[in-house]
Amino acid sequence: MNILFVVWNTHLGGTEGWILRNATALMTRGHQVYIWSIYGRGRLPEDAKISGIKLLPPLYSWPSLIFKMLNIIKAIYKFKKPLIIHSFGLKCDILVKIFFSGDPNIHIISGIRSIDPWRTWMHHILEKFRINKIDKWISNTKIGKTIYMERYKVKEERIKVIYNDVNIPLVQKDRTLFSMPKIVFLGNIQERKGIYELLKAIQIVKKEDMQFILHLYGNDFTNKNFLKLILDLDIQDRIAYHGFEFDKERIFKNAFFLVAPSYWEGFSNSIIEALSFGVPVIGTDVGGTPEIIKDRWNGLLVRAKDSQGLAKAMKDLLLHPEVAMQYGVNGRKSVEQLCNQNKLVNELISTYEKVIYF
Repeated sequence: MNILFVVWNTHLGGTEGWILRNATALMTRGHQVYIWSIYGRGRLPEDAKISGIKLLPPLYSWPSLIFKMLNIIKAIYKFKKPLIIHSFGLKCDILVKIFFSGDPNIHIISGIRSIDPWRTWMHHILEKFRINKIDKWISNTKIGKTIYMERYKVKEERIKVIYNDVNIPLVQKDRTLFSMPKIVFLGNIQERKGIYELLKAIQIVKKEDMQFILHLYGNDFTNKNFLKLILDLDIQDRIAYHGFEFDKERIFKNAFFLVAPSYWEGFSNSIIEALSFGVPVIGTDVGGTPEIIKDRWNGLLVRAKDSQGLAKAMKDLLLHPEVAMQYGVNGRKSVEQLCNQNKLVNELISTYEKVIYF
């Protein structure tokens, strides 16, 4: 098969990481794979080139936008047919729909990866504009499928649920480093990720005179406001901010547990990455998180925007390390079953083939 992945940004976030892993896996099975990142610069093009994945030029140079777009359309029509275009995001879908939906040899698949509640009336109008031109939807959560069926009246058979995959590392946690428990937050530092509630929860737990350090990994989108709050709450002695860190082994090898206090979430890569290392998770009961975290089996679920509940869950794990360790063991087992890459790539290929041949 010939497959073109279309994504807006090239910064290596959850979606871009999924594309890179699955594009590489598809290539090893003999499929021809291309990536078109429409706007932005980042790590994805560099890693794609290392993996031997062909890249189409981005459109971020606005003075030559029309010329570039014409060249890209020309290049895509030269691809061997039939062609699967697997697009991610509303803007990408609309662009693909405008230029390629009339060709019977080009099959358009859209990824449902965001079920955020903030969408405006304009988003909903644009969603309805693209609905009928999508041949198949692939959602990475069951709740995402349900929401699209209810919100946009998409028929059930048009949406396939395929969870995110994760590489299961050989490395196990270093159990000797829990004299000063390492709590991890991994993700963009921004309000919707629950960073402010987390910092307030840290203040509550600190008052209990419990020993721990919260390690923050991610790019700052608060304009340094979270750093100011750390000082205001007088918790700077319990925080270590590392910025963006790509090496997951460095993050999780000696972690005690991950905290993922998002206001909403799809199928969180940071959660399944933590579980793959045997690190238990405290997450919020929103989006696809309850499809991964089973409360008091591989982690704890709390309400979003609830600093008190978050602090209580953190204290529970800090006071009962043996329970946290068992949650971690269970968590690794859960992602071995739920997020097995070989199984999920087979499902992806099967979905592509059904779109083309049935």
